[in-house]
Amino acid sequence: MEGAQALPQPLIDQFLIYAPPYWYLKRCWAWEERFYKHYQRIQENPPSLPWNPHLEGLPLNEGQKEAIHKAASLPLTLITGGPGTGKTYTAACLIKKYLEEVGGEVAVAAPTGKAAAALREALPIKTETLHALLHVGQRRGIRELGADLVLVDEGSMVDAELMGLLFASLKQGARLVILGDPFQLPPVGSGHLFSDIGKNKKIIAELIQCMRAERAEILILSERVKRGEAIVYEKLPSPQEIAEEIAGEIPWERELSERYLFQKRFLTPLRQGPYGVVALNQLIYEKQSRRAKRAALSEYAIPIMITGNSSKHGLFNGDVGYFVGERGYFSHNREIALERIPPYEYAYVLSVHKSQGSEYESVRVLLPQGSENFGRELLYTAITRAKKEVRVAAEEGMVEKLLSSCKERLSRFSASE
Repeated sequence: MEGAQALPQPLIDQFLIYAPPYWYLKRCWAWEERFYKHYQRIQENPPSLPWNPHLEGLPLNEGQKEAIHKAASLPLTLITGGPGTGKTYTAACLIKKYLEEVGGEVAVAAPTGKAAAALREALPIKTETLHALLHVGQRRGIRELGADLVLVDEGSMVDAELMGLLFASLKQGARLVILGDPFQLPPVGSGHLFSDIGKNKKIIAELIQCMRAERAEILILSERVKRGEAIVYEKLPSPQEIAEEIAGEIPWERELSERYLFQKRFLTPLRQGPYGVVALNQLIYEKQSRRAKRAALSEYAIPIMITGNSSKHGLFNGDVGYFVGERGYFSHNREIALERIPPYEYAYVLSVHKSQGSEYESVRVLLPQGSENFGRELLYTAITRAKKEVRVAAEEGMVEKLLSSCKERLSRFSASE
Protein backbone atom coordinates (compact mmCIF):
# COMPACT_ATOMS: atom_id res chain seq x y z
CA MET A 1 0.00 0.00 0.00
CA GLU A 2 1.45 3.37 -1.01
CA GLY A 3 2.79 5.30 1.94
CA ALA A 4 2.55 2.32 4.31
CA GLN A 5 5.55 1.56 6.48
CA ALA A 6 6.71 -1.90 7.52
CA LEU A 7 6.56 -2.67 11.22
CA PRO A 8 10.00 -2.50 12.83
CA GLN A 9 11.46 -5.92 13.60
CA PRO A 10 11.62 -5.36 17.41
CA LEU A 11 7.87 -4.64 17.39
CA ILE A 12 7.20 -7.79 15.34
CA ASP A 13 9.34 -9.86 17.73
CA GLN A 14 7.52 -8.41 20.73
CA PHE A 15 3.97 -9.16 19.62
CA LEU A 16 4.06 -11.72 16.79
CA ILE A 17 5.37 -15.21 16.18
CA TYR A 18 5.69 -17.01 12.85
CA ALA A 19 4.73 -20.68 12.83
CA PRO A 20 4.78 -21.61 9.13
CA PRO A 21 2.59 -21.00 7.29
CA TYR A 22 0.77 -18.77 9.85
CA TRP A 23 1.48 -15.65 11.87
CA TYR A 24 0.13 -15.57 15.45
CA LEU A 25 -0.18 -12.98 18.17
CA LYS A 26 2.21 -14.28 20.81
CA ARG A 27 -0.46 -14.58 23.51
CA CYS A 28 -2.76 -16.56 21.16
CA TRP A 29 0.14 -18.83 20.28
CA ALA A 30 0.85 -19.43 23.97
CA TRP A 31 -2.80 -20.30 24.64
CA GLU A 32 -2.90 -22.76 21.74
CA GLU A 33 0.45 -24.27 22.75
CA ARG A 34 -0.88 -24.92 26.25
CA PHE A 35 -4.04 -26.47 24.86
CA TYR A 36 -2.20 -28.65 22.33
CA LYS A 37 0.27 -29.92 24.93
CA HIS A 38 -2.42 -31.00 27.36
CA TYR A 39 -4.73 -32.30 24.64
CA GLN A 40 -1.95 -34.78 23.76
CA ARG A 41 -1.34 -35.58 27.44
CA ILE A 42 -4.99 -36.35 28.07
CA GLN A 43 -5.27 -38.49 24.97
CA GLU A 44 -2.29 -40.60 26.04
CA ASN A 45 -3.65 -41.42 29.51
CA PRO A 46 -6.79 -43.60 29.82
CA PRO A 47 -9.25 -42.99 32.71
CA SER A 48 -7.84 -44.26 36.00
CA LEU A 49 -11.27 -45.30 37.34
CA PRO A 50 -12.72 -48.12 35.19
CA TRP A 51 -16.38 -47.86 34.25
CA ASN A 52 -18.72 -50.10 32.28
CA PRO A 53 -22.08 -48.31 32.47
CA HIS A 54 -25.28 -50.34 32.73
CA LEU A 55 -27.96 -48.46 30.82
CA GLU A 56 -30.71 -51.05 30.67
CA GLY A 57 -34.13 -49.61 31.40
CA LEU A 58 -33.14 -45.97 30.81
CA PRO A 59 -35.16 -44.07 28.18
CA LEU A 60 -32.18 -43.44 25.90
CA ASN A 61 -31.88 -43.88 22.15
CA GLU A 62 -28.92 -45.67 20.60
CA GLY A 63 -27.02 -42.45 19.97
CA GLN A 64 -27.34 -41.39 23.59
CA LYS A 65 -26.25 -44.81 24.85
CA GLU A 66 -23.25 -44.72 22.53
CA ALA A 67 -22.32 -41.28 23.86
CA ILE A 68 -22.33 -42.51 27.47
CA HIS A 69 -20.33 -45.65 26.61
CA LYS A 70 -17.79 -43.53 24.74
CA ALA A 71 -17.47 -41.17 27.71
CA ALA A 72 -16.92 -44.20 29.95
CA SER A 73 -14.09 -45.60 27.85
CA LEU A 74 -12.24 -42.43 26.72
CA PRO A 75 -10.40 -39.67 28.60
CA LEU A 76 -11.95 -37.05 26.30
CA THR A 77 -15.40 -37.13 24.69
CA LEU A 78 -17.37 -34.51 22.77
CA ILE A 79 -21.16 -34.95 22.76
CA THR A 80 -22.50 -32.85 19.90
CA GLY A 81 -25.88 -32.26 18.30
CA GLY A 82 -28.39 -29.69 17.20
CA PRO A 83 -31.39 -28.32 19.10
CA GLY A 84 -33.61 -30.84 20.86
CA THR A 85 -31.31 -33.84 20.33
CA GLY A 86 -30.99 -34.49 24.06
CA LYS A 87 -27.44 -33.43 24.91
CA THR A 88 -28.35 -32.17 28.38
CA TYR A 89 -30.57 -35.17 29.17
CA THR A 90 -27.74 -37.49 28.08
CA ALA A 91 -25.37 -35.59 30.37
CA ALA A 92 -27.80 -35.94 33.29
CA CYS A 93 -28.03 -39.71 32.76
CA LEU A 94 -24.26 -39.95 32.39
CA ILE A 95 -23.61 -38.17 35.69
CA LYS A 96 -26.32 -40.10 37.54
CA LYS A 97 -24.94 -43.47 36.44
CA TYR A 98 -21.35 -42.40 37.09
CA LEU A 99 -22.14 -41.40 40.67
CA GLU A 100 -24.07 -44.63 41.23
CA GLU A 101 -21.55 -47.02 39.64
CA VAL A 102 -18.17 -45.33 40.12
CA GLY A 103 -18.65 -42.75 42.85
CA GLY A 104 -15.81 -40.51 41.78
CA GLU A 105 -15.79 -36.73 42.22
CA VAL A 106 -17.69 -34.81 39.53
CA ALA A 107 -17.36 -31.17 38.43
CA VAL A 108 -19.87 -29.49 36.08
CA ALA A 109 -19.44 -26.06 34.48
CA ALA A 110 -20.47 -23.80 31.60
CA PRO A 111 -18.70 -20.75 30.11
CA THR A 112 -21.28 -18.17 31.26
CA GLY A 113 -23.41 -17.66 34.34
CA LYS A 114 -26.55 -17.85 32.21
CA ALA A 115 -25.54 -21.21 30.67
CA ALA A 116 -24.49 -22.52 34.10
CA ALA A 117 -27.88 -21.58 35.55
CA ALA A 118 -29.69 -23.41 32.73
CA LEU A 119 -27.51 -26.48 33.29
CA ARG A 120 -28.08 -26.30 37.05
CA GLU A 121 -31.81 -26.68 36.54
CA ALA A 122 -31.31 -29.90 34.55
CA LEU A 123 -28.60 -31.61 36.62
CA PRO A 124 -28.89 -32.64 40.28
CA ILE A 125 -25.37 -31.47 41.09
CA LYS A 126 -23.47 -28.25 41.78
CA THR A 127 -22.91 -26.29 38.57
CA GLU A 128 -20.71 -23.23 38.22
CA THR A 129 -19.15 -21.05 35.59
CA LEU A 130 -15.97 -22.27 33.97
CA HIS A 131 -14.18 -19.17 35.28
CA ALA A 132 -15.22 -20.08 38.84
CA LEU A 133 -14.26 -23.74 38.42
CA LEU A 134 -10.79 -22.80 37.16
CA HIS A 135 -10.46 -19.84 39.58
CA VAL A 136 -9.71 -17.50 36.69
CA GLY A 137 -8.80 -14.05 37.98
CA GLN A 138 -8.51 -15.25 41.59
CA ARG A 139 -5.06 -16.79 41.52
CA ARG A 140 -1.84 -17.11 39.59
CA GLY A 141 -0.83 -20.29 37.82
CA ILE A 142 -2.91 -23.39 37.16
CA ARG A 143 -4.56 -25.42 39.90
CA GLU A 144 -5.21 -29.09 39.23
CA LEU A 145 -8.87 -30.03 39.48
CA GLY A 146 -9.60 -32.85 41.89
CA ALA A 147 -12.58 -34.16 39.91
CA ASP A 148 -12.46 -37.57 38.25
CA LEU A 149 -15.15 -36.54 35.78
CA VAL A 150 -15.39 -32.97 34.43
CA LEU A 151 -18.38 -32.07 32.27
CA VAL A 152 -18.55 -28.73 30.42
CA ASP A 153 -21.58 -27.46 28.50
CA GLU A 154 -21.69 -24.98 25.58
CA GLY A 155 -18.21 -25.94 24.39
CA SER A 156 -18.49 -23.78 21.27
CA MET A 157 -18.41 -20.67 23.49
CA VAL A 158 -15.07 -21.52 25.14
CA ASP A 159 -12.16 -19.53 23.70
CA ALA A 160 -8.56 -20.69 23.30
CA GLU A 161 -7.35 -19.19 26.59
CA LEU A 162 -10.07 -20.82 28.68
CA MET A 163 -9.92 -24.13 26.78
CA GLY A 164 -6.19 -24.30 27.38
CA LEU A 165 -6.68 -23.65 31.11
CA LEU A 166 -9.37 -26.33 31.27
CA PHE A 167 -7.20 -28.99 29.65
CA ALA A 168 -4.16 -28.00 31.74
CA SER A 169 -6.20 -28.24 34.95
CA LEU A 170 -7.42 -31.78 34.29
CA LYS A 171 -5.67 -34.30 36.53
CA GLN A 172 -4.04 -37.43 35.18
CA GLY A 173 -6.58 -40.20 34.55
CA ALA A 174 -9.67 -37.96 34.72
CA ARG A 175 -12.46 -37.96 32.16
CA LEU A 176 -13.43 -34.79 30.33
CA VAL A 177 -16.82 -34.57 28.58
CA ILE A 178 -17.71 -31.44 26.59
CA LEU A 179 -21.21 -30.78 25.22
CA GLY A 180 -21.94 -28.42 22.39
CA ASP A 181 -22.84 -27.66 18.81
CA PRO A 182 -19.74 -27.04 16.67
CA PHE A 183 -21.71 -25.17 14.01
CA GLN A 184 -22.63 -22.33 16.36
CA LEU A 185 -20.82 -19.00 16.35
CA PRO A 186 -17.20 -19.22 17.51
CA PRO A 187 -16.23 -17.71 20.87
CA VAL A 188 -15.96 -13.95 21.29
CA GLY A 189 -12.29 -14.53 22.20
CA SER A 190 -9.72 -16.18 19.94
CA GLY A 191 -9.94 -19.66 18.49
CA HIS A 192 -12.71 -22.18 17.93
CA LEU A 193 -11.04 -25.20 19.49
CA PHE A 194 -14.28 -27.07 20.20
CA SER A 195 -14.87 -27.26 16.46
CA ASP A 196 -11.22 -28.17 15.88
CA ILE A 197 -11.31 -31.02 18.40
CA GLY A 198 -14.37 -32.30 16.57
CA LYS A 199 -12.21 -33.17 13.58
CA ASN A 200 -11.02 -36.15 15.64
CA LYS A 201 -13.95 -38.47 14.91
CA LYS A 202 -12.78 -41.06 17.46
CA ILE A 203 -13.87 -38.85 20.35
CA ILE A 204 -17.13 -37.52 18.87
CA ALA A 205 -20.56 -38.79 19.87
CA GLU A 206 -23.05 -36.96 17.62
CA LEU A 207 -26.73 -36.96 18.56
CA ILE A 208 -28.99 -36.58 15.53
CA GLN A 209 -32.44 -37.75 16.65
CA CYS A 210 -34.76 -34.93 17.76
CA MET A 211 -36.17 -35.85 21.17
CA ARG A 212 -38.73 -33.04 21.43
CA ALA A 213 -41.59 -32.90 18.94
CA GLU A 214 -42.06 -29.14 19.38
CA ARG A 215 -38.48 -28.56 18.19
CA ALA A 216 -38.63 -30.77 15.11
CA GLU A 217 -39.36 -27.84 12.77
CA ILE A 218 -36.53 -25.79 14.31
CA LEU A 219 -34.13 -28.69 13.78
CA ILE A 220 -35.22 -29.07 10.14
CA LEU A 221 -34.79 -25.33 9.55
CA SER A 222 -31.37 -25.25 11.22
CA GLU A 223 -30.21 -28.18 9.06
CA ARG A 224 -31.24 -26.24 5.94
CA VAL A 225 -29.14 -23.31 7.13
CA LYS A 226 -26.16 -25.59 7.79
CA ARG A 227 -26.38 -26.82 4.20
CA GLY A 228 -26.77 -23.27 2.84
CA GLU A 229 -30.28 -23.90 1.49
CA ALA A 230 -32.86 -21.13 1.01
CA ILE A 231 -35.26 -20.30 3.85
CA VAL A 232 -38.34 -18.09 4.10
CA TYR A 233 -37.90 -14.62 5.62
CA GLU A 234 -39.83 -11.36 5.91
CA LYS A 235 -39.05 -7.68 5.40
CA LEU A 236 -37.00 -6.04 8.13
CA PRO A 237 -39.12 -3.56 10.16
CA SER A 238 -37.71 -0.14 11.00
CA PRO A 239 -36.06 0.37 14.42
CA GLN A 240 -39.07 2.52 15.41
CA GLU A 241 -41.50 -0.27 14.51
CA ILE A 242 -39.48 -2.82 16.49
CA ALA A 243 -39.34 -0.51 19.51
CA GLU A 244 -43.08 0.21 19.34
CA GLU A 245 -43.89 -3.49 19.25
CA ILE A 246 -41.71 -4.46 22.22
CA ALA A 247 -42.55 -1.43 24.36
CA GLY A 248 -46.23 -1.97 23.69
CA GLU A 249 -46.19 -5.69 24.55
CA ILE A 250 -43.96 -5.99 27.60
CA PRO A 251 -45.99 -6.12 30.84
CA TRP A 252 -45.30 -3.77 33.77
CA GLU A 253 -45.09 -6.45 36.50
CA ARG A 254 -41.72 -8.13 37.07
CA GLU A 255 -43.04 -11.69 37.02
CA LEU A 256 -45.05 -11.13 33.84
CA SER A 257 -42.16 -9.26 32.22
CA GLU A 258 -39.83 -12.14 32.99
CA ARG A 259 -42.26 -14.62 31.48
CA TYR A 260 -42.67 -12.44 28.37
CA LEU A 261 -38.94 -12.05 27.72
CA PHE A 262 -38.24 -15.75 28.20
CA GLN A 263 -41.07 -16.58 25.83
CA LYS A 264 -40.26 -14.05 23.12
CA ARG A 265 -36.91 -12.54 22.16
CA PHE A 266 -35.64 -10.23 19.44
CA LEU A 267 -32.05 -10.99 18.44
CA THR A 268 -29.66 -8.89 16.36
CA PRO A 269 -26.06 -9.64 15.30
CA LEU A 270 -24.93 -6.03 15.75
CA ARG A 271 -23.94 -3.98 18.77
CA GLN A 272 -23.68 -0.56 17.11
CA GLY A 273 -25.79 1.20 14.48
CA PRO A 274 -29.58 1.73 14.30
CA TYR A 275 -30.23 -2.03 14.55
CA GLY A 276 -27.54 -2.66 17.19
CA VAL A 277 -28.43 -3.64 20.75
CA VAL A 278 -27.26 -0.29 22.17
CA ALA A 279 -29.52 1.90 20.02
CA LEU A 280 -32.52 -0.46 20.00
CA ASN A 281 -32.49 -0.97 23.76
CA GLN A 282 -32.22 2.76 24.40
CA LEU A 283 -35.09 3.44 22.01
CA ILE A 284 -37.30 0.81 23.65
CA TYR A 285 -36.42 2.09 27.12
CA GLU A 286 -37.46 5.62 26.15
CA LYS A 287 -40.75 4.41 24.65
CA GLN A 288 -41.50 2.28 27.71
CA SER A 289 -40.71 5.24 29.99
CA ARG A 290 -43.12 7.50 28.09
CA ARG A 291 -45.78 4.79 28.19
CA ALA A 292 -45.29 4.41 31.96
CA LYS A 293 -45.56 8.17 32.45
CA ARG A 294 -48.87 8.22 30.61
CA ALA A 295 -50.06 5.38 32.84
CA ALA A 296 -48.90 7.29 35.95
CA LEU A 297 -46.50 4.49 36.97
CA SER A 298 -43.42 5.40 39.01
CA GLU A 299 -42.01 1.84 39.16
CA TYR A 300 -42.06 -0.95 36.59
CA ALA A 301 -39.85 -3.83 35.43
CA ILE A 302 -36.87 -2.97 33.22
CA PRO A 303 -34.86 -5.92 31.82
CA ILE A 304 -31.07 -5.74 32.15
CA MET A 305 -28.03 -7.85 31.25
CA ILE A 306 -24.95 -7.93 33.49
CA THR A 307 -21.77 -6.87 31.65
CA GLY A 308 -19.28 -7.34 34.52
CA ASN A 309 -18.59 -10.02 37.12
CA SER A 310 -19.34 -10.14 40.83
CA SER A 311 -18.62 -13.52 42.44
CA LYS A 312 -19.74 -12.03 45.77
CA HIS A 313 -23.29 -11.64 44.43
CA GLY A 314 -23.14 -14.60 42.07
CA LEU A 315 -23.63 -12.37 39.03
CA PHE A 316 -21.56 -12.76 35.89
CA ASN A 317 -21.27 -11.32 32.40
CA GLY A 318 -24.33 -12.39 30.40
CA ASP A 319 -26.72 -12.91 33.34
CA VAL A 320 -30.17 -11.46 32.68
CA GLY A 321 -32.49 -9.97 35.29
CA TYR A 322 -34.74 -6.98 36.03
CA PHE A 323 -34.83 -3.97 38.24
CA VAL A 324 -37.93 -2.37 39.67
CA GLY A 325 -37.28 0.92 41.41
CA GLU A 326 -34.13 0.43 43.50
CA ARG A 327 -34.15 -3.40 43.58
CA GLY A 328 -32.70 -5.88 41.10
CA TYR A 329 -34.11 -9.39 40.65
CA PHE A 330 -32.30 -12.41 39.22
CA SER A 331 -32.71 -16.18 38.93
CA HIS A 332 -33.10 -18.38 42.01
CA ASN A 333 -35.02 -15.60 43.80
CA ARG A 334 -31.98 -13.37 44.24
CA GLU A 335 -32.87 -9.80 45.17
CA ILE A 336 -30.09 -7.20 45.21
CA ALA A 337 -30.02 -3.46 45.78
CA LEU A 338 -29.56 -1.67 42.47
CA GLU A 339 -26.46 0.15 43.72
CA ARG A 340 -24.72 -3.19 44.34
CA ILE A 341 -25.40 -4.70 40.93
CA PRO A 342 -22.31 -4.98 38.68
CA PRO A 343 -22.23 -2.97 35.42
CA TYR A 344 -25.25 -3.69 33.24
CA GLU A 345 -27.11 -2.61 30.12
CA TYR A 346 -30.74 -2.74 29.02
CA ALA A 347 -31.80 -6.11 27.63
CA TYR A 348 -35.05 -5.75 25.72
CA VAL A 349 -33.12 -6.95 22.65
CA LEU A 350 -30.09 -9.26 22.83
CA SER A 351 -27.18 -9.81 20.50
CA VAL A 352 -27.03 -13.26 18.92
CA HIS A 353 -23.66 -13.78 20.65
CA LYS A 354 -25.10 -12.99 24.09
CA SER A 355 -28.10 -15.26 23.48
CA GLN A 356 -25.91 -18.36 23.27
CA GLY A 357 -26.69 -20.76 26.09
CA SER A 358 -30.33 -19.58 26.27
CA GLU A 359 -33.59 -20.81 24.78
CA TYR A 360 -36.87 -19.00 24.16
CA GLU A 361 -40.33 -20.11 23.07
CA SER A 362 -40.33 -17.68 20.14
CA VAL A 363 -37.45 -15.84 18.45
CA ARG A 364 -37.40 -12.92 15.99
CA VAL A 365 -34.08 -12.69 14.16
CA LEU A 366 -33.15 -9.25 12.78
CA LEU A 367 -30.64 -9.19 9.91
CA PRO A 368 -29.76 -5.61 8.89
CA GLN A 369 -26.84 -4.48 6.75
CA GLY A 370 -23.59 -5.68 8.31
CA SER A 371 -24.94 -9.12 9.22
CA GLU A 372 -23.19 -10.64 6.20
CA ASN A 373 -19.85 -10.28 8.00
CA PHE A 374 -20.70 -13.23 10.28
CA GLY A 375 -21.64 -16.06 7.90
CA ARG A 376 -24.33 -18.71 8.18
CA GLU A 377 -23.14 -19.73 11.67
CA LEU A 378 -24.78 -16.56 12.96
CA LEU A 379 -28.15 -17.42 11.41
CA TYR A 380 -27.89 -21.01 12.65
CA THR A 381 -27.10 -19.85 16.20
CA ALA A 382 -30.01 -17.40 16.24
CA ILE A 383 -32.51 -19.93 14.87
CA THR A 384 -31.50 -22.61 17.37
CA ARG A 385 -32.31 -20.33 20.31
CA ALA A 386 -36.01 -20.96 19.54
CA LYS A 387 -38.00 -23.82 21.04
CA LYS A 388 -41.22 -23.54 19.03
CA GLU A 389 -41.27 -20.61 16.62
CA VAL A 390 -38.74 -18.52 14.75
CA ARG A 391 -39.22 -15.63 12.32
CA VAL A 392 -36.39 -14.12 10.32
CA ALA A 393 -36.63 -10.46 9.23
CA ALA A 394 -33.90 -9.28 6.89
CA GLU A 395 -32.76 -6.64 4.45
CA GLU A 396 -33.32 -7.81 0.89
CA GLY A 397 -30.63 -10.29 -0.16
CA MET A 398 -29.11 -10.49 3.34
CA VAL A 399 -30.17 -14.08 4.07
CA GLU A 400 -28.74 -15.22 0.75
CA LYS A 401 -25.42 -13.55 1.58
CA LEU A 402 -25.29 -15.23 4.98
CA LEU A 403 -26.14 -18.66 3.60
CA SER A 404 -23.39 -18.42 0.99
CA SER A 405 -20.66 -17.77 3.56
CA CYS A 406 -18.99 -19.81 6.29
CA LYS A 407 -16.52 -18.17 8.66
CA GLU A 408 -13.74 -20.55 9.68
CA ARG A 409 -11.03 -19.83 12.22
CA LEU A 410 -7.74 -21.64 11.82
CA SER A 411 -5.62 -22.90 14.70
CA ARG A 412 -2.52 -25.02 15.08
CA PHE A 413 -4.81 -27.95 15.82
CA SER A 414 -6.93 -27.55 12.67
CA ALA A 415 -3.85 -26.93 10.52
CA SER A 416 -2.24 -30.13 11.81
CA GLU A 417 -5.22 -32.38 11.19
